[in-house]
Amino acid sequence: MTKPVLALEWSSTRLSIARMQGEHLEENVLELKRFQAELVLPVLETFLSEMETPSQIRIGRGPGNYSGIRQALAWAFGYCAPGGIDLKVYSSGVAQAARISHTRSCRFAVLGDARRGVWWGRVFGEGGEDWKLQSPEQWAVELGSIPVYSQEALRLAQAPFEVIADFPTALDLLNLSQDLPTEEPAPLYLHPAV
Repeated sequence: MTKPVLALEWSSTRLSIARMQGEHLEENVLELKRFQAELVLPVLETFLSEMETPSQIRIGRGPGNYSGIRQALAWAFGYCAPGGIDLKVYSSGVAQAARISHTRSCRFAVLGDARRGVWWGRVFGEGGEDWKLQSPEQWAVELGSIPVYSQEALRLAQAPFEVIADFPTALDLLNLSQDLPTEEPAPLYLHPAV
């Protein structure tokens, strides 16, 4: 039997933990406020007690809730430190977009509020672009009428386009291709350090 894979997606207020063993997938989702990721740790401990030691852990690195991402990475570094567990880190938004692209054949964007008067985002379906920061007005010009998905749809409510509430999930991470290159094991933070 294939050793299980564990995934943590804590880049939004909807924290999720998922596991995959063979073809069996299971996910646990918690709705929390920002800065409450520590409340998911007892749930994670219970989740782990009910499974064999994972062979791999996948972490979503954002963009999104910086505190939640740091907590997920810190936990994973500590858990994997004794060795033998492979740590894979991916962009939460890329994993989310991979799921969305299964139902959409056109271009779409994933956006979020980066605070400081700018939104983070990326357009998918045309290749070549990466995550960037722009003012809401610049996004409105660039996006026109393409569909926009956001874990922060309420914060983006003033947008002159429709924003569809959608959250990255741990299942999104588990469904990524094994061939996708892993990313830097650090939060995807688009603002320059201050």
